[in-house]
Amino acid sequence: MKKKLSHDVYIGILMIIFSVFMYLKTGDMPKGAATFPKLVLTTFAFFGFLIFLGGMKKTKNFNTKEQNINLFQKNPMSVLLIVVIYVSMINLLGFFTSTSLFIIALMLFFRERRIKTIVLTLLGVDLFIYLLFVVQLNVFLPRGLLF
Repeated sequence: MKKKLSHDVYIGILMIIFSVFMYLKTGDMPKGAATFPKLVLTTFAFFGFLIFLGGMKKTKNFNTKEQNINLFQKNPMSVLLIVVIYVSMINLLGFFTSTSLFIIALMLFFRERRIKTIVLTLLGVDLFIYLLFVVQLNVFLPRGLLF
């Protein structure tokens, strides 16, 4: 009987390939600007390698139990749809309005019904992004029709 590899093996390999590909792309960047992406991609590749090793260990311990991945499961596809809608609405509604609606949608999707928790999370994330990116780093976030 052919032994199946754990899905973590494939994920680790994909992470490593992605990291190497993007690392090579940083060669076009100015030397000082490429330092941080190279550090992040090296770390990403390292974690990909750890996932690969863990997947090999899981493969070794597989008995008769099979893992099945269904790409069309309800939760992942629904979250993907919410993310696609969020990204497409950023230029129309603006960053903060879209992000607020995105956070509310995800929290409701994951069955968080306490209004206090939703409002505090929403205010905390929006305030953090505003103070860090707009005030400190002077990043211009997309403005839409509403904000």
